Amino acid sequence: MRAFKPTAHFERSLPRIGLIVFDVDGVLIDTSSSFPVAIVNAVNRYGKVLDIDGWAISALSMVDHFKKIPGFNNDWDVAQGLMLYQLQQHTETEPPPFPEFLKALERAGGGIHALQWFVEERISSEDFHTYYRPEICRHLAMEYYGGERYTESLYGIRPQYGVHSGAIEAEQVLIDMELVCQLTLVKGIYTGRNQSELGVALTQMDWKDIPRYLICVDNGDTPTKPNPEPLLAMLQYLDKPGVIFVGDAYDDAETIQRFNTAYPSRPGVFVGVDPDGSRLENISDNRVGNVNTLLKYLIQYQHKQTENIHA
Repeated sequence: MRAFKPTAHFERSLPRIGLIVFDVDGVLIDTSSSFPVAIVNAVNRYGKVLDIDGWAISALSMVDHFKKIPGFNNDWDVAQGLMLYQLQQHTETEPPPFPEFLKALERAGGGIHALQWFVEERISSEDFHTYYRPEICRHLAMEYYGGERYTESLYGIRPQYGVHSGAIEAEQVLIDMELVCQLTLVKGIYTGRNQSELGVALTQMDWKDIPRYLICVDNGDTPTKPNPEPLLAMLQYLDKPGVIFVGDAYDDAETIQRFNTAYPSRPGVFVGVDPDGSRLENISDNRVGNVNTLLKYLIQYQHKQTENIHA
């Protein structure tokens, strides 16, 4: 997907759009070599920590498939989800293959609580209570992501599994900050990262001027995606009517769907960042391969508007 071809709804909404809000992972920052690697390494190490024979996964693509399921925007939930899948594979007599497992999870409602119930119903109580240790899985995932340098400052936990270089150090900036500066739309961020994780990303991007009231992070108390309330709060603060939300996962798209349902008088548009053109194929009609493609389109639009005013 090279050129951005917006829907008619997108084009109709543009004159009333006063805010563009970005997800971070996969949109502003390339996390394809960080969070998925940390998750798979953590789940594999989990089997060793609990001394489970024959426990191993290797496919990074499994992380991406989980991200397509409702309720799995949070990477630590994905790690826990993959651990539960592996637990079922390891203990159930005839476990379903991964695609069937995901379909059954969707039917169960998605999210980590539905998955926990789904697996608990299918394996013995003894196996479940012996091998299901979500706190270990999450600690491992955080440590594989943060490494010696970042784990304690990001999560308030001390590294204890000997991970030296965290996967966070493999992240790369995707967004062109020169384009950000050219775009006159007000910019906001709505992310599943915590404040410290976002701080690392903003430093990587050299993005210094975004106000706190235009940032929503996951601090354990604030709303999280797909809750649309942070988008509304930003619009109300700015006294702007409509918003573009740019994301790369199911829960991002669902955020705008809920926004439009709750506030039909306010235009809300989702743009999906979909590098290979298939991840959001059935989720978003407005897709770009890279966030900069969208920024260039919006900059061209604002230039045309300026020319029309002076014509």
